[in-house]
Amino acid sequence: MQIFGKLFLLLILAGCCGHPKDPKHLLTENRYIPEEDFLRISEYFTGREPKTDRILLRSQDDSRGGYYWIFGIEGKLEENEIAEVVLEVQIPGSPETESFIFSVDQSLTDSNTLWIGLTGTDWPGPKFRPVAWRILFLSPQDEEILLRESYLWDLTPTAPPLQSVDPTNGEPTPSAVNADETQTD
Repeated sequence: MQIFGKLFLLLILAGCCGHPKDPKHLLTENRYIPEEDFLRISEYFTGREPKTDRILLRSQDDSRGGYYWIFGIEGKLEENEIAEVVLEVQIPGSPETESFIFSVDQSLTDSNTLWIGLTGTDWPGPKFRPVAWRILFLSPQDEEILLRESYLWDLTPTAPPLQSVDPTNGEPTPSAVNADETQTD
């Protein structure tokens, strides 16, 4: 009986140790990273940002601080050549969705991490988080390799927008009428 118990425990532990290659389980971290977190001691001597296993794609090359999406390279990202990364994001305080296209100039290996960042003036500051986002990885033939998106990206409102209605006649009140229809001089 002890052998079956030990075998069962071993199978459970073995299952916990592996990590799936399924792109749905591709680990993503997203957070604001200040510029100071990128400084390395070698920069004080060389004056340049050191090359590491990080592949950095920034919206503004001269700014490091910003909001980043970080991907470990495995599965479909490791097996395919990636030419471009398209980031679509709803930035807090902006009514429009912003799109950013990044070119990937080097091949990705499982020892790399891919850092996609909205840096400099493209991001409002450290206290903000994106409302919704979508990241699309494209091949050199513009074929979709992988799509990652936030939960809110595809959420559509199910209820119609609220309107003020005059209770006496059931008509929309002037404040609910389209601004183009009611222009004042």
